[in-house]
Amino acid sequence: MGASALKRSITTLVACAALLCAAGCQGSGARQADTNPSAAQPSGGSAHAAPPPASGKVKIRYEEAHSPEAQRGRQIMQDARLLEGLAQHVEDTLVLPGDMGIVGKQCDNVNDMYDPNTNEIELCYESIEHSEKNFAASGNPDSVTAALDAETSGFYHELGHATLAIYQLAFTGREEDVADQLSAFTLLNPGADGKPYPNGLRIATNTAEDWKLSAKESNDANELPFWDGHPMDVQRMYNWQCWIYGSNPAANASIVTSGDLPEDRAGNCEDEYQNMTKGWQQLLGPHLRKPN
Repeated sequence: MGASALKRSITTLVACAALLCAAGCQGSGARQADTNPSAAQPSGGSAHAAPPPASGKVKIRYEEAHSPEAQRGRQIMQDARLLEGLAQHVEDTLVLPGDMGIVGKQCDNVNDMYDPNTNEIELCYESIEHSEKNFAASGNPDSVTAALDAETSGFYHELGHATLAIYQLAFTGREEDVADQLSAFTLLNPGADGKPYPNGLRIATNTAEDWKLSAKESNDANELPFWDGHPMDVQRMYNWQCWIYGSNPAANASIVTSGDLPEDRAGNCEDEYQNMTKGWQQLLGPHLRKPN
């Protein structure tokens, strides 16, 4: 679910390589790694053939919207076929052990979440509507696209929570940080087929901007929820800028030269991104679909 500014919390992991520190929203609690019961062969007798790979599907639905904010958010999602595109990417990327749901819904707050009881990721209409208004107020000439980008990264944040739960992945650090890292890993790292995520850099850049705008709404440090499991919005902004820069320092050097990302942080961003990528590749490796 969203952080300080009540943002979504939509995706990353580290236990693996100390890189996982974190994750976003509402999610499930930390889970222990599960042993693979099929690894051991019964003694005596013939070995059984391995079962076919899981073939869970992603099911989507757009629920009704009643408030003006929810109706606007629903319209933005449906016009862009947001849920359809996200579902297709998950099915193309992950071998799911069972069906998963992606739901667009009126939540009556600005938030997204993963519900482990239903195995559904809930994207709130109010969340994307809120982002669109913030981008428009900031002068962004394409506030709808920017809001869709922010919601896309929010989805992958929630997918981070989901993968930790459904694959019972072990991690250390805060789950919210880990979920944020899965989102960045998905958008900035080539997939199993070697192809980059479509417009991944733009989506990541708009995500950092979204957290920046959200942080401006939480400008009184005395009222910030320091007890919360999520990092502050401004911290998430700098994290995203660091991961963008670290994914390709030469191509993204303007983030540092412009002063948006302090040099003190930038110096470690390439290693931070590589560690994050290595960690998620190892964690998700057994569950990724192999390219045809």
